[in-house]
Amino acid sequence: MPHPTDRPLLTGFWNLENLFEPVDAERTWPEDPELRERLERWLRGWTEERLQQKLDGVAEVVAGLGQLDLLGLCEVETGGLLERLLAHPRLAELSYAFVHDDGPDKRGIDVALLYDPRRLQLESSETFPVRLHFSTREILYAGFLVDGDLPLDVYVNHWPSRTGGRWATEPYRIAAAEQLAWLLTNHRPRPSAETIVLGDFNDEPHCRSLVDHLDASPRPAEVEEHALHNPWWPLLGQPRGGSYLRGETWCLLDQIMVTRGLRVSEPRVVRPASMTGPDGGPQRFRRTDGVGVSDHFPIRCLVTRARPRGE
Repeated sequence: MPHPTDRPLLTGFWNLENLFEPVDAERTWPEDPELRERLERWLRGWTEERLQQKLDGVAEVVAGLGQLDLLGLCEVETGGLLERLLAHPRLAELSYAFVHDDGPDKRGIDVALLYDPRRLQLESSETFPVRLHFSTREILYAGFLVDGDLPLDVYVNHWPSRTGGRWATEPYRIAAAEQLAWLLTNHRPRPSAETIVLGDFNDEPHCRSLVDHLDASPRPAEVEEHALHNPWWPLLGQPRGGSYLRGETWCLLDQIMVTRGLRVSEPRVVRPASMTGPDGGPQRFRRTDGVGVSDHFPIRCLVTRARPRGE
């Protein structure tokens, strides 16, 4: 009979795109006048009614992903929004818990992690800064015990965007990759733990930040200690193979990677009809009429032990 920890972990990630509290909520505004003006401009019309429509759409998509064991999220302003999301009628029976911490990002958006406490016991969590000359999203760490047996480390990421140009901003993502690589090597509260890394990396599997600086390989047999297997390469070049549509170009920016003691199967981009636009891409939420959900499709995969217990 298979050991409980040999059951796959259904794992997902999704960029929720600007899940903010309503415009009239109390918040810490950016000190930079230009950035504050941009945020105020974006929040115009972001009423409680629009927020509820956004939460309805997000809950519908999350429920459609199935009973996930882990779901990484990004672009969430507060933990209170996660509490509202998980209390939604479409999700309340799924019994998710979450990990979140208010970070220093200049727009006030954070990463977070939903998990099923029936399988995963949270033992610790903390955040680590990505040190740049501007404030950006932290890397969120959570340490779990899976089915009371398997120690598992999870790192949730949202690396700096390509705003300003891919090449001009690449050094920022390389810095994030170096920080994460350092954590994988040096932040090991439980040396026997395996690791899942997930996030919106704003780079694709073949980019230098992931290949050269994070040491993420498409071939499991080549993965050394503290390095990662990136199973998303086969989706590159496929028709509509990305999670994000920039103009007419599909980009696979959202990925889930694992250390060598784990294996990934069935990696896929999920394209719910409720958030697919006329061009086949993810339809971002429109504040004018409440149509759409997010500008990223969610992804999901199955994660299992590389070798089942007893072999």
